[in-house]
Amino acid sequence: MLLVAVKTPRSSQVSLSGCIVQISWSKDGQPIKSSGQYQVEMAGDRGQYWSRLTVYDVRVTDAGQWTVTAVNGFGTVTSSSALTVRRKARLR
Repeated sequence: MLLVAVKTPRSSQVSLSGCIVQISWSKDGQPIKSSGQYQVEMAGDRGQYWSRLTVYDVRVTDAGQWTVTAVNGFGTVTSSSALTVRRKARLR
């Protein structure tokens, strides 16, 4: 489980080797694509690949199960992690 404060950026990165056809990210089973809040990066050469997901301006609604999936001709591999988001404490 990862614990992150609201409005802070959070990045996760995976490194893979072999013949990778596709790498994708999802939250609670829904695909994540690069947008204003999310950035998905991928690169690879000679059988070494990496993919990074950055969530900018983390929101309470970003809490949930995040999964990265790699697919090639031999099968599918996934890795998941729960993200908990806490509101920043307010001083009174």
